[in-house]
Formats: sequence, structure tokens, C-alpha cells
Amino acid sequence: MKTYKLISALAVTVSSTALFVAAANPAFAQQDTPAPAAEAEEATGINAIIVTGTRRTDRTVADSTVPVDVISGEALLNSGTTETNKLLNQLVPSFNFPQPSLTDGTDSLRPATLRGLAPDQVLVLVNGKRRHQSALVNLNGSVGRGSTAVDLNTIPPLAIERLEVLRDGAASQYGSDAIAGVINIQLKKGIGGRAQATFGKYITEMEDVGQVDTVSLTTGLSDNPVITYTGEDRKRRDGDTYTFASNFGLPLGDNGYVNLTAEYKDRSPTNRSGPDIRRNYFNAGDPLEATFNRYAHRYGDGVSQDLNFFVNGGIEFSDAAEFYTFGSYGIRKGNGAGFYRRSADVRNRDWAASTTTFVPIYADGFLPLIASEIVDISAAAGLRGAMSGWDYDLSVVYGSNRLDYNIENTVNTSLGGTVSARQFDAGGLRSGQTSINLDMRRDLDIGIGQSVSLAVGGEYRNENYKIVPGELQSYVNGPFSAAPFNAAGGAQVFPGFRPANATDVSRNSFAGYIELDADLSDSLTMQLAGRYEHFSDFGDTINGKAAARYEIVDGVALRGSISTGFRAPSLAQQSFATTSTNNVGGVLIEIGTFPVSSPVAVALGAQPLTPEKSV
Repeated sequence: MKTYKLISALAVTVSSTALFVAAANPAFAQQDTPAPAAEAEEATGINAIIVTGTRRTDRTVADSTVPVDVISGEALLNSGTTETNKLLNQLVPSFNFPQPSLTDGTDSLRPATLRGLAPDQVLVLVNGKRRHQSALVNLNGSVGRGSTAVDLNTIPPLAIERLEVLRDGAASQYGSDAIAGVINIQLKKGIGGRAQATFGKYITEMEDVGQVDTVSLTTGLSDNPVITYTGEDRKRRDGDTYTFASNFGLPLGDNGYVNLTAEYKDRSPTNRSGPDIRRNYFNAGDPLEATFNRYAHRYGDGVSQDLNFFVNGGIEFSDAAEFYTFGSYGIRKGNGAGFYRRSADVRNRDWAASTTTFVPIYADGFLPLIASEIVDISAAAGLRGAMSGWDYDLSVVYGSNRLDYNIENTVNTSLGGTVSARQFDAGGLRSGQTSINLDMRRDLDIGIGQSVSLAVGGEYRNENYKIVPGELQSYVNGPFSAAPFNAAGGAQVFPGFRPANATDVSRNSFAGYIELDADLSDSLTMQLAGRYEHFSDFGDTINGKAAARYEIVDGVALRGSISTGFRAPSLAQQSFATTSTNNVGGVLIEIGTFPVSSPVAVALGAQPLTPEKSV
């Protein structure tokens, strides 16, 4: 294991900001006009009004019974990076965003964690509405192995007005996945505009990783070359990242607004690998051995090109009704590398050219790439207002995530070098989610305490998951897969999904909740919540929460909470399947990942998945 010393990271930002003005409606002006410097603490500090962790409309950070971090949009824009996950990693101590490499699709769609729990144990909301998860199940050695996560990097920082992070279990309030807490992203509504161009790169010294000076030629059939080093640590200047983003808000008549955000981001790859000290070429004394790039292997960030759009709008018809809508479209083209296949590697042998002499398919070897195209779409619409003493919010939200694999700079060795393609459509993954919510709240005057808030509501959710097979050459076992050749079939580094892996499954759930939030005195606040939820594939679950805050003296308070939580396994976790053929000791063996419900898994002793529960 090598350690790396980061000498410095360079980032340059050029920003052009137009004056933000208040919308004509006073309610909009209160929410959207940027606070003067003297009011910044009130806007995002302990006196900030929160909308996460309670359904009251007057609860502040300081008065909350549970810990809530509030981060302003300006703090996000002034943090030196343009990835939302990285920004949260810098600004929220309990948030962790590792950057795995050599992890297939996870190189392009990386998960994050909250409070040390799994990526799918934190619920992500946008404008208070549930955000859909990605279609990718994280495999290999990445953090959150076996989980699915929300792709936060599809949300441009420039679109965010502020962000609230609830660091406490909240399944009884928001439903499945809220075991670790809740991240609620509030989109901008302001009128005006801002454009931003950012450039950044890494300037890195890789401590104790030598820089190759000379390489000797090989003399025998299996020896490695003798490598000498310059005596200096390897230095890298890579990862160039260009980001162009713009946010613009317009009024809609006297009582409406529409806010648009567009972002384009182009990231070059990084490489933190050490030198490859093995021989690369089959023939002894091959002069190319001395000039071969010993850093042809790649360990680090892959290529990523992102284009994201967000829209947030609303219009008030009267004091009793406001229509609102928001949505997003994002597309990312990225890649992650596999392990380098040397020229002399048996996986690079062209059996079609000769069955007696070693003939490489790629003369210098090859670095196979897993190229991913990710399309993420979301749309929401709702109506909220006041009626008969109740505040109501009726909404419908749809979200989908699509991931397609295109395997490049590779080969299906079992077909032979003259027949096999060099890039393959390996199939893909699809996930979709539709949620319908009705939330209602009112203040109660029951002669107890200073103020009591009652909230009730219900939710219906439908989810779908699909696996789409790849083209035939991406997974087929060709003629050279049989003895005596024993060449593994399928596209190297990522064999395509087979027709037997094809999946199309759905489920639905419905839930009802009740929440009481009361100031019993100037010093004591209590909160009670309960939720019943029924899943078509997992049955019923009931969860509850009790929290309290007691102010001992002015400015000093004790608070605590106890809750039960649950998380229903995602459809991707239940249904993901893939199969490949591996050469193990000269014997071809079918290696597969099977759903627990498949006959193969059942025969091996697999048990049905059950919901995760927490206290």
C-alpha cells in the first residue's frame, strides 16, 4: 500500500453575478432575496428556520429536538470544488465520499455515506420530496458494497439555495432508507442570474513511488526486466476539470417564478499507479521492453463528462393554493479502467492467428475501459396551500436512472482476434420510481403547552427495476473457449449481461404517518411520530420516534431521541444478476451473481431478504 502526499491542488474560478431581486409576491421576497452580510448567521446559523426533521413551520436549528446542519448555497459555491458529493464531504463532518477505483460502474457513479452507515441508509429529498436511487448496485471493493445510492452529483451546486442534513434516524417520519438520516436539498427560487466558470487540477507528489529511469531487456522466457529509478518521487499533474454553470431566475406574472440551472463539467482522468515491473512482451530481448510505458495501468479518477439541467418553478393562484413544479435532466459519459493486459498475457493471445506461436491481439497489450452512459431524469408537480384550518401539500414525483455499459479497447479472446469486436454494447440497468404524497398540518389548541402542531399524511410509491442484455459478442463463449485453448468468453473486464440475466420487476407500497410537535413550556419541547407502511413484497412495518429538548438555562439545553427504523431491500438488491465464464486452473467455470430467489441460489442455501431494522 502506497501513501501519497498532496503538494497542492489548483482551482481557479471566474464568476459573473447579476443582481438578485425579490419577486413581487412578499412571500417569495422573504424566501429568495439573498440575506445581507449582517443577516447571514440568521439565514443559516442557529436561528435558521428548518424544514427537515419536523413539519412545523417555525422550528429553528437551535430549538430542534434533533441535530440538523444547515448549509447555504453560498457556502457550497465557495468551497473550491464543483461536485456536490465532494462539497458535502468538506462541509458535513458525518458525511463521507470515498473515491474508489477499479470498481466497474462505481467508478462513474460513486456512492456516499452518512454517519458511517451504508449509502442506501440515508434518504435524499429535493424540495422535501423523495429523490430516486440509481440503478447501479455497487460491487467489487467499493464502500457500500451491495447497496444502491442516490447520485447526488447530478444536482449542480449552483441550483441549491440551501441544504439541510438531519443526523438522526427518521424512518417514522419519512419512510424507508432514513436510518442514518435525511439530506434535504432546497432549490433556488430567486430572481436574477449568475454564471460561473471553474478550472481545477491536481498537483501531486506520490511519496515513495519511484520514477522509472531505465529498463533492461529480457533474456529468458520468463524473467522480468531490471528497472532503475531516478531517485525522485513520481510527480503528477492531472485531473484537469472544467466546469461551466449558469443559474437564472425569472418572475411569472406578479405571483410566480421560474428558476433554471445548467451545468457542464469535463473531468480528465487521474493516475496514481506505481510502475509495472513485470515483463510485457513474450519474446526475450524485445527492444520494445525498454520503451514500454510502465505506468500504462490506471488507478484513479476516470473520465467524466456531465451535462445537468434543473428547473424549479411555482405560481400562487390565491392565499389558499400554490402550484409548484421542479425537475431535472442529467447525462454523464464516463469511464473506469480495468487491469492492464500485457502483450504476453494469455488473455491477449490471438488463437485464430496461430495455435502454436504466441501472436498478441494488441501488440503492446491493452487497458480495457468500462465506459458508462448514465441518464437521470426527475419531474415533480404539486399543489399546496391552506384549507379549513389545515396546511396541505399534494404532490406526485417521478424519477428514473438509466446506466448503459459500453466496453472499449477490449476483446472477446474466445472468438479470436479477427472475429471479435474491440468494443461492445454490454447491456444496462434501469430503475424508476413514482411517489404520490399528501401531507397535512395544523396547529392545535387543546389547552396543553404553548403550541402544538399536528401533522398527518400518506404516501403511495411504485418502483421498477430492469436488466437489459448486451449484444451477443459481449457475453458469448466462442470456439476457442473449448479445450485445449480454454479462452474465457465475453468482453474482457466486463462481460455483457446475458438474456438469462434479463429482469423486469416492480413493487408498490403505501404508508400513513402521524406526527406531534409541541412546545410544552418555554424550556421543554417534545416530538412524537409514528408510521405504518406496507410493501407488496415485504409486508407491514410500524415505526415510531420520540424526541425531546430541555433548556436548562438560557442558551444551554439537553436533547435526545429514540426511534425505530427500517429499510426495505431495493429491487436492484433483490434482482441483480450477472454471469461470466472464468478460466480457473485451465478449467472454464461459470461464475455468477444470482438473486436469492433463483433456483441456483436456493439450492446453495440462500434465504429470502428481509427488511433491515434499527433502534
